[in-house]
Formats: sequence, structure tokens, C-alpha cells
Amino acid sequence: METLNKDKRWTAFIMLIAAILLAIILIPIGLIYSFLIMPYFVRKKKNIVQYLKDLLYSIYVVITDICYKVALYLDILGNVLIGDFIELFVTKERDTLFGNREHTISQALGYLQVNGLLTSFGCKFVKLIDSIFGKGHCKNAYLG
Repeated sequence: METLNKDKRWTAFIMLIAAILLAIILIPIGLIYSFLIMPYFVRKKKNIVQYLKDLLYSIYVVITDICYKVALYLDILGNVLIGDFIELFVTKERDTLFGNREHTISQALGYLQVNGLLTSFGCKFVKLIDSIFGKGHCKNAYLG
């Protein structure tokens, strides 16, 4: 995962605010253009239905990518904020991947699972996470 250098960290807040403001203005314009005006120009070159299907699929892919990345970074934030607390219950080890800004909670649990360092509660917690996100989720998150 790429981390920003010190100078770019404050710039990230400005970039986010600018992106939100521009999105509020430009997305409606883009939708109007894409759904109402562009099919008029496309009709001569290719099927309008196919154009609209491609457009909707592209929007779907971008939105799902955004959802995945937001979920991933919220998980990392959760690990930073509450990882050390989780560590108290899932292992007797200290100084694990919990609390580390480079790893998700699932990766930290996967590390402990692979190395046999989970408590009985930790094993149950991993089973719970795996039941939600799929069999072997924590182990696979750690192993990559």
C-alpha cells in the first residue's frame, strides 16, 4: 500500500474536498450528456443500446471499485484505532500486526492464525470473520 509523504498528507484533504465539489457539479452534467445527448451522436457509429449497456457497466465497475477501496481503508483505519484492543482478546502475543497502518484486521488475524498464535476466542473470532467474508478469508488476506 502506498503511503503519502509528509508534504502530500495535507494536500490529500484539499484534494478530497475539491473532488467532492467537482463531482457534485460535474457528475450531473456527465450523466445528462451520457444518457441524453451522446446517444444522438453514437447512433451513426454503433448500436445505442450497446452504448448504454457499456456505459452502465462502466459506471457499475467504478462504483464497486470505490466501495471496495473505501471498505479496505476503513478496515485499515479500524486496525489502527482498535487493533491493539482486539489483540488483547485474540492472542497472548504483543507487538503483532494489530495497530499497524499497513495491514487490515483480517491480515493481522491471518498472521496469528498461520503462526498458531490465536487464543480460543481468537479462533472463534476468525471463524466469525471467515463466515462473513468467505472461507479462509483471514488466512488469504495475510498470505496475499
